[in-house]
Amino acid sequence: MPAIGVAMLSAAVLSGCDDAPPSATIDAYDRAAERLVAGDVQEARQYLSSAVTADPAHAPSLTLMGSIAAAEGEIAAAKGLWRQAVESDGTIAEAHLGLAATALARGELEDALRYCTTAQNLAPGATEPLLLRAEVMLRVGNHSVAETAARRVVQALPPGQAEATRARAIAIAMRAADARDGPEAALATLAAFEAQRVAVPVGLRLGLYDRLGRPAAAIDALFAALLEATPEQTRALAPELSSRLLAASRSGEARAVLEAHLLEDPGDQRALGQLMRLVLGTEGMEAARARVLGGMALAGRPGGAAERQLLDELDVLYRGTADPAEVSGMPMVGRLGQTARQGVSPAAVPPALAARGLSNA
Repeated sequence: MPAIGVAMLSAAVLSGCDDAPPSATIDAYDRAAERLVAGDVQEARQYLSSAVTADPAHAPSLTLMGSIAAAEGEIAAAKGLWRQAVESDGTIAEAHLGLAATALARGELEDALRYCTTAQNLAPGATEPLLLRAEVMLRVGNHSVAETAARRVVQALPPGQAEATRARAIAIAMRAADARDGPEAALATLAAFEAQRVAVPVGLRLGLYDRLGRPAAAIDALFAALLEATPEQTRALAPELSSRLLAASRSGEARAVLEAHLLEDPGDQRALGQLMRLVLGTEGMEAARARVLGGMALAGRPGGAAERQLLDELDVLYRGTADPAEVSGMPMVGRLGQTARQGVSPAAVPPALAARGLSNA
């Protein structure tokens, strides 16, 4: 569920209260907020329970309890708590925003827009109400308003912060443009973000390039993302890039991508399995087995469960395939077309990988 933030919530509530709640309630609420920021949800719940015991109508505590419940998937409980908060004190934007999000999830678009508008009026500088409004407008088919609102969210966010919110806003803007005028319009929206030096998530790029039938652009986007990826991100990007390179009959580069990634992250079993299948299809069973054993040794896990799993899979693939070269074209590697039958020609390391100082081992 959307969240404006504990600090903002506290300020909004306390500044709008004519009758301050008992000090014990405020103290328990403040401690709950501190524990929540520290990541201790259980202790935060206990403090909030103390707060509402002291003051059952304390809207800030009810609102925060609703946000915690929503984060843990207890949507019905969250909705009830937010309603109690609104009935007690209608000036808390977070409570209205939570109700807007639950209404949107249930397809109750009029209620979602009403709650969202109230949240915007109560917190005009917050991005979450504006973003939720963009989502509602997208759902009702007002695509121009949705795109404008989403663009405003992107422009309002500080660089390097709230990346998940930024990604949602970019996605809404591109979906709105697509729904209004087609994928070329979404591409223009993407270009506009790039002109503003806004980083567009690679997943959004891939989906759009796939729709437009531009595999080379998708590959270039993956190479660019790989240059700046964290190790965790690379675990997803490297196999995806390898699969797309194979589909484009660029098998030498596909193998270079996997080999380079495994030099940096030898414990990535998924990437090693993909490389194993590629090698089986191009060099045969013994070469594939040697690559698995070498990879597991490099990862410091020789003879373990992961190695046995890969070797068992290799054996099944080999015995179940009349032509081992067909293995590299199996769905588990991606849409590889005729790559395996064409063989692996010597290929230089792709420029993007060369820039990282990696070589084709």
